[in-house]
Amino acid sequence: MRLSLSALVATCLLVAPAFADDEAPAKRDEGRYFVELTEIMLSPLDFDRIVADVDPDGPGGPAPREEIDATLSDPRLGSPRVTIGLNRPSGKTSIFISYQDFDPNVSRLPRELRAPGQVVTTDYLPPGIVFQRQRPGLPLESNDDFVPNWGEEYGYVRRVAFKTTQAGVQHNIFENKNVRLRWIGGLRHASIVEKSTSGLIYSPEGSLPNSPEMQDFAQIQSEASTHGIGPDVGLVFRGLLGKKKKWSLDGSFDVALIPESTTGSYHARFVDSEVTCIDIIPDPLIVAITCFASVERPLMPGLDAPAGPTGLASAFDGRVQQQDFTEVTWLAQAQLGFRYQVNDTFTFGFDWWGMTWMNLLSEPGIVDTINEEATYEQFYPSEESTDPALRDVESVIHVPRFSERHDVAFDGIALNLKFEF
Repeated sequence: MRLSLSALVATCLLVAPAFADDEAPAKRDEGRYFVELTEIMLSPLDFDRIVADVDPDGPGGPAPREEIDATLSDPRLGSPRVTIGLNRPSGKTSIFISYQDFDPNVSRLPRELRAPGQVVTTDYLPPGIVFQRQRPGLPLESNDDFVPNWGEEYGYVRRVAFKTTQAGVQHNIFENKNVRLRWIGGLRHASIVEKSTSGLIYSPEGSLPNSPEMQDFAQIQSEASTHGIGPDVGLVFRGLLGKKKKWSLDGSFDVALIPESTTGSYHARFVDSEVTCIDIIPDPLIVAITCFASVERPLMPGLDAPAGPTGLASAFDGRVQQQDFTEVTWLAQAQLGFRYQVNDTFTFGFDWWGMTWMNLLSEPGIVDTINEEATYEQFYPSEESTDPALRDVESVIHVPRFSERHDVAFDGIALNLKFEF
């Protein structure tokens, strides 16, 4: 069961009276320097994402349809969090710096480009975009009415990377022989990247013997990244257990205000391969057909295919990037667990650990905005254009500013190893 941050703070405050003692403080031996390694097994349930819907037997087949998740919720280990610090001789104050970096990701790349009859659809492909298809047979002809919007195979890559550096000071608020309560003050820098790439591979189009087989591809990528630095405050609690005081209950909670620097991006790439065949000898008794391979952009309702220098439209390649969001975000982190002091040098323990970064630009929200509100325009680049953006692109996506936000949460079980010297 996932604990909330507020529940952790309440637990620490309720447990403290049970350890309270009016006797003079009796400090445990502490080394002057310390190094702590924290290995966290993550279960980031909030990052699972539906990327495709598969009908293995095609429309009307007996096999049930299946939603495919880019699943990150399997427990996985990353690099340990490293904390180094200095305990003051009085034992009442310590100075520390901590670094944490984890990068859970999942990928599913096509194993086979042909899966006859299988139908794959995905929400990452905006509604209203379909591919001009060709009917197999002779002679090969383009047929604008044959426009199934589906793929035979798909692939995805889903990545969520998080880094944080914390530098601060701890100092005693209260201490006796069994209980110690400290405040934390300092700075925290943090960054996070959420990125999804989804690809569809469309069914091969008909072709003449010994001629290139035409096959269409669609790739959609969305990304939201945030980083910032801000003040960090919190509390650290320790309660000693047992007669020998080898065991302890340890908990901490801190929250940082991080003004964000954010980038949101979306990239759509569509390649519609075409084969055009021409009867070059107007004699019904002689068959001589020449076929030309070309690339055209997908059909989009309300947009005419522009005629380029060759009379054919080019592939659609639209990009959107938006930067410099100005919102206040909050990053809260907590842990609660037990420690066992083996000797004066080594202590180990197990914790529940959780982190929530609130009010972040939403990467799924970018996809939703594109699907609901985007419009598309394609043109040929012009070196004479006064707008630099129109000199080196072939298409434009018009979209309102990304504004949807969400909270990002991680939690897991942590193993702690602390060395003092």
